[in-house]
Amino acid sequence: MGVAILDIGNTNLKIYHIAKNKITGREIISWKTFDVSSFIPRLENAKKVIMTSVVPDKKNALKQLMLDAKVEVQIVGEDISPDILIKIENPETLGSDRLIGAYEGYSMVQGAAIVIDLGTALTIDFISSGKEFMGGIIAPGLRACANSLVTNAPLLAGYQLFGEVNLPGKNTGQAIRSGLVYLISGGIEKVVNEFKKLDPNAKIIATGGDFERIKDYLSFDAIFEPDLLANGMIRLLKLK
Repeated sequence: MGVAILDIGNTNLKIYHIAKNKITGREIISWKTFDVSSFIPRLENAKKVIMTSVVPDKKNALKQLMLDAKVEVQIVGEDISPDILIKIENPETLGSDRLIGAYEGYSMVQGAAIVIDLGTALTIDFISSGKEFMGGIIAPGLRACANSLVTNAPLLAGYQLFGEVNLPGKNTGQAIRSGLVYLISGGIEKVVNEFKKLDPNAKIIATGGDFERIKDYLSFDAIFEPDLLANGMIRLLKLK
């Protein structure tokens, strides 16, 4: 039976094709160019789909399309959940992306983990050595910060958001880029240092489309896994 994994994000839809518990293909589709009529064919006859989502309306719409096409659908946090103890208030509000990322981060290192996901949003979560999700932070990512800046300060629109970084910035574009990179990397450093106080042996795992843009500005090394969420869902499938 063909299996596909969906990672429904704020900016992109990621489709992974799975065979024998391995990723055999992946596709990243921007919501700006997404064509609903091409969605079912892109599943390549998969009969089962497991998905995580941070966008409820898109999750519901795609789920209905798959059910209409007689595809079995399992949603992380609703139909299938990892064996990780959630130690936060109102655990039902925990996003499935953070849940599966924490689960896979812990599973990778078999111990305490700090999981960084830098995409449209920035999340940093702490998982204890006892496999407990202890909480974390949610903040705007690089692009969200940049969009907010140009929306609220129109004179700063039109500059390249990615490119040369320098302190001090020698022109407006360089100052914007440097500000974004150092703002995000400095915030990550602070949170990671605080989490390290909870367990100095915690390993750092990172994912997200923009992490590699700021990794050279961090004082620590992280295990970078671009397919962290997909690998977590594959691990869940193997256990079911």
